[in-house]
Amino acid sequence: MSLKPEYRRILIVKPSSIGDVIHSLPVLTELRANFPESHIGWLVARKALDIIQDNPYLNEVFIFERDRWRRLKDWPGACVGLVRLLWNIRHQRFDVAIDLQGLLRSGLLSWLSGAKVRAGFAAGREMSHIFYTHRINPEKNQHIVEQYLTLLRSLGVEAQPPEFKIVIPEKARLRVRKLIEEAKTEGGAILTVVAPGSSWPTKRWKPMKYALLAQALTAQYNARVALVGSASEIPLTREVERQAGLKMMNLAGRLSLKELAALLEMADVCIAGDTASLHLAVALGTPIVGIFGPTNPAYTGPFGQMHRVVYARVYCSPCSTRNCQRHRCLDAICVEDVLDKITELAREMKWSIF
Repeated sequence: MSLKPEYRRILIVKPSSIGDVIHSLPVLTELRANFPESHIGWLVARKALDIIQDNPYLNEVFIFERDRWRRLKDWPGACVGLVRLLWNIRHQRFDVAIDLQGLLRSGLLSWLSGAKVRAGFAAGREMSHIFYTHRINPEKNQHIVEQYLTLLRSLGVEAQPPEFKIVIPEKARLRVRKLIEEAKTEGGAILTVVAPGSSWPTKRWKPMKYALLAQALTAQYNARVALVGSASEIPLTREVERQAGLKMMNLAGRLSLKELAALLEMADVCIAGDTASLHLAVALGTPIVGIFGPTNPAYTGPFGQMHRVVYARVYCSPCSTRNCQRHRCLDAICVEDVLDKITELAREMKWSIF
């Protein structure tokens, strides 16, 4: 099947997490390259809105209030909001809906959009494939970004190597520069961003290990460490700072998503688990060292040669579970393992210390 030239209105369905939306950005880039005159919309969850906000390749954004469905008391309002959302989408008369989520809700939303052509993965979870008119089976162990591009190619779209387009407003850069200038921290010119948190408990490396890593970065590389995270992760970043015994730039809960992007754009390296900060850094071209445990870096890890991954490959990983009593996969990763990868990057990037 090929998307016909007369398909002038295309909807991307991806109401998911920040990292997942970042992985989907090359789809938007390739659709715009192949259909320069088409009207392209994106159905997105509010928390990931900033990732696609102001993107010049996008004509319209529809916000799915996913979090409102978590609380039973909010369901009446959520139902009214959903009806309005679907009315707005159907009013646009989309020709094609491309579901990159592969869940029941996204498949259903694709169908309810009114698009005559609905594309997704045949192996979608929760029976989402029943809502599609066009299905594909991606290659086993293929990276998720390549799976998305494979779906496009199956529709006759010429997909090039991935390009991640994120727009950062100048006011976000200015605020971050001011925060850096005002921060009284230890370390010098090497700006290292560390994101110790995650919404999955299983993805969190121990605070003490991050603290020891920060000590080593400061001692060996004269690095200036910036801790980032959500407002709920402020206690975690403070614990890392306390255990390290260093004065760091603790920006947890202080940055918008656009400002986090501005910080990562300025950084020399980002160290994080399989989280939004890591994927955002990769999209912006900032070198990363990723600490992977329950998830498979071959599937959701970074693209490119300038990135490094630490993965213990214990027998039970990848399990893709949010909770675990043992934490063997991350406990098997020591501080020296991460430092070795940082040293590799430092030599490759020719940091001034070498």
